[in-house]
Amino acid sequence: MKKLILCLCLFAFTSLTKAQIPAALATQLQNVLNDGVMNKGMNGNSAHLILAGGQTWTGTAGVNGQSQPITDSTVFIAASISKLNIALVLLLMQEDTLIDLDDTWHKWLPTLNVAFDTNITIRQLLNHTSGITDYLEVPSAEGYITSNFSNFYTPQYVLENIVGSTPDFPAGTNFNYSNSNYCLAAYVAEAATANSLKDELHARIWDPLGMNHTYFGAYEPINDPSAGKWWHFQGGSPGTANYSNQSDTSTLSFGYGTDNVVTCPTDLAKLIHALSNNQILSAQSMAEMQSWVPQSSIHWCGLYGLGMHHLLGQTVDTVIGHNGKFMNESDVFHSNMCGFTLCSMSNTYGNWEWLYNQMYNVLRNYYMCNALPVANFYATPKTTCVGQTVFFADSSTNWRPTSWNWSFPGGTLTGGTTVSDSMPKVFYANPGTYAVSYTATASGGSDVITKNNYININSSVPAYNTAFTEGFETATLPNADWSVSNTGGTNWAVTGMAAATGTNSAYIDNFSNTSGNISSLMSTVFDISNFSQPKFSFKLAYRQKASTNVDKLQVLTSTDCGNTWTIRYTRQGAILATVTPPSVTPFVPTSAQFTTYTVNINGVVGTGNLRFLFKFFADANGPGNNIFIDDINLYDGAVGVDANEPQIGLTIYPNPSPDHVTISSAQVIDEISVKNVLGQTVCQVKPNEKKVSLKIDKEGLYLVSVRSGQQTVTKKLIINN
Repeated sequence: MKKLILCLCLFAFTSLTKAQIPAALATQLQNVLNDGVMNKGMNGNSAHLILAGGQTWTGTAGVNGQSQPITDSTVFIAASISKLNIALVLLLMQEDTLIDLDDTWHKWLPTLNVAFDTNITIRQLLNHTSGITDYLEVPSAEGYITSNFSNFYTPQYVLENIVGSTPDFPAGTNFNYSNSNYCLAAYVAEAATANSLKDELHARIWDPLGMNHTYFGAYEPINDPSAGKWWHFQGGSPGTANYSNQSDTSTLSFGYGTDNVVTCPTDLAKLIHALSNNQILSAQSMAEMQSWVPQSSIHWCGLYGLGMHHLLGQTVDTVIGHNGKFMNESDVFHSNMCGFTLCSMSNTYGNWEWLYNQMYNVLRNYYMCNALPVANFYATPKTTCVGQTVFFADSSTNWRPTSWNWSFPGGTLTGGTTVSDSMPKVFYANPGTYAVSYTATASGGSDVITKNNYININSSVPAYNTAFTEGFETATLPNADWSVSNTGGTNWAVTGMAAATGTNSAYIDNFSNTSGNISSLMSTVFDISNFSQPKFSFKLAYRQKASTNVDKLQVLTSTDCGNTWTIRYTRQGAILATVTPPSVTPFVPTSAQFTTYTVNINGVVGTGNLRFLFKFFADANGPGNNIFIDDINLYDGAVGVDANEPQIGLTIYPNPSPDHVTISSAQVIDEISVKNVLGQTVCQVKPNEKKVSLKIDKEGLYLVSVRSGQQTVTKKLIINN
């Protein structure tokens, strides 16, 4: 006992400061590390600081499991900070078009023998909205580690044998922090490349940043001294025990992808500092990473994005990063208010986050940072149907607001919330596109942000229950059948420059688009409950500008009002092109340069609430050439329509109309039936002609069904007196 005390006196309170920050501040920070060892039961602590101006400081205190002093290269188990690394590597893979975060896990691991929902996406794994239960919360989980510390567990074994099959909730409907999500996400990342995940992490992140003391634990040798581990297993004796002499194999392999990164504070601070200064991800990927799940504040006490979260319990500053607690305890966060990045690590189970919070308070008090917030907010979902609740959450940066004020034109507060809450809930009674305004206030003042056309509320009443065709002959975008949105650039529009049939088509001026812009074309609601063999097809024309262009088009379906989407078709780059070779002039196709694609939608048989989404991704490194779609068709293959679209060539114009409307068809019209939204027939004629004029006096929305031979096509008509 006396020898241990001597070691502490000699080594525990030695600061490895490089004297690049004020000496008074360095002393205060070092005192926190020392206090943890002297008075808080910690055996060994380490920390690294990077200020906004690039000045650094490193401090250590205490000893490792072999009573040797902690140094700045002593490595700790980063625990759940591993998740941030996995999210980063997957986002970088998406930037390289190796994967899409909206891919399902099952696409990449089709032979994995588990009971998880196969439609769960990689994004839902990363933001903990998958509903998959947490395998580390299984009562027997710790026994897998302690039964034999030398056991090696594969992710396949963990996922197939330990993770529960009963979900916590349906995918995409709620939030629950689950280590199973990142075990599966890491396994997907490994399956998506020919390299090991260890090599991908080193090549994409760790080596370029000079993180020379960072390892993918259990999958590579660790060449630095270990901090050791004093831990408390729930089934063991009260208090902590020293497990430093036990092998790390079972611990690290059992935490594959979720808890197994081994590193030091200097390396972790480098990582978050570079990430916060936009040196790792593109702006688009960074925005995705910081798309916070509002329910996470309710169920987890802190906003969570993709492998990144706000510092738990912090109510003043916006402090973003990740923490971890698994054999060691770690925190690494960047303060948007003060601009510093701080990482602290301890080898002892105890008062989680005490070490970080104490050092953070020292820094904030020392620098007295600006108290003015930069207003921002998020909503989930941004697109939904009448009758659904939209959750809003403050995500302001710099200084955390102390009061909030919202404006929801067209919306009604629900769930007992008010305009003065940080996370209000809003109900929208009518379809439409709505703006939201928000004022964030702190001691230094207020900031206001307005997001126009931010919330899209759709009718849940199906517009069509028969075959549907869209040739864009008389349509403009947006209209009653199609809504459009984008992230910043050109959008879907109707053009008369080219068409597969007729004179018009829908297109994106991608030749002059903004890099990384995502443009969406979303349909109205279809009831296909009476379709036994639903078919969906469209015609496409696209040409690359250069052979390196990786523009991408996806077709997705939703059966829950656009809350969740399933990818049905995806092509990009040269595979997307219907015309070769690339051309440096704007692409305008001939009718022969359109290709027909039929999309497999067997998975939506029987639904009464079906939507389609055309989602176009402009190349993040510079957009390619123009893209056109035409002749969109939805029909029941069982009724004998073998062609890819009904060919009655129906047009209704003008639409909207004040009262008179002309209905024209390429074939003789046998019958026209006009119904109002209540299903009542207001007009029915049998013209036996190709062109008919009708007069409808009453303002409203109508469904016009036109029958020609064995084919019936239904379109919406708006009368606006």
